[in-house]
Amino acid sequence: MSIQSKKARASLLGMVLLWSVGIASGSWLLLNHEFNTGALYRAPAALPEALQDHRSPDLPYLLALSLHPECACSRATIEQIDRLLAKNPDSIQIVAVLSEQLAQGSELASKGRSYREALAKLPHTTILSDEDGSIARHLGASLSGSIALYDADNQLRFEGGITSSRGHSGSSVGLSDLQRIARTLEPRELCQTPVFGCSLETPDP
Repeated sequence: MSIQSKKARASLLGMVLLWSVGIASGSWLLLNHEFNTGALYRAPAALPEALQDHRSPDLPYLLALSLHPECACSRATIEQIDRLLAKNPDSIQIVAVLSEQLAQGSELASKGRSYREALAKLPHTTILSDEDGSIARHLGASLSGSIALYDADNQLRFEGGITSSRGHSGSSVGLSDLQRIARTLEPRELCQTPVFGCSLETPDP
């Protein structure tokens, strides 16, 4: 084999190696983005006073949902809420808290309107604008998609997320827990799941 052929072969092998490393790195980054939980959600043990005025006396549960309109994961969470309410139409009230601290510009405003329209179609849903982040702070929420479920006594029954990874709707432990609580009023112990979502303050779509 000539020296020129050896150089060409070495160059080809180098390109293949770099391509393989690039594919592996990209796959790792994608998986890390999808399954990175950030921080676990810790909601207040009792429903914050800031939300008690929005509580309906006709429904046994209030679900407080924190979302940011720039987070692509928010759409999946809304789809999960839709699934939850379809099977439990008369037991859960939704209070959706939309963080709008960074909601500026036409593109972001358009996303915010899209989420509002989707939420407005859900039964028993109240939408609150959280322009300064104070409502999210009352709820202890730092990630978009954070959910806290409170019973008729304003006691916390569930805290966490209801998607299995970032931006993916469908079967999940959190959704199953909420459906079981709404349907059977059990378990009485607190259910906790991880939240897959962007920061409410600095979203990473």
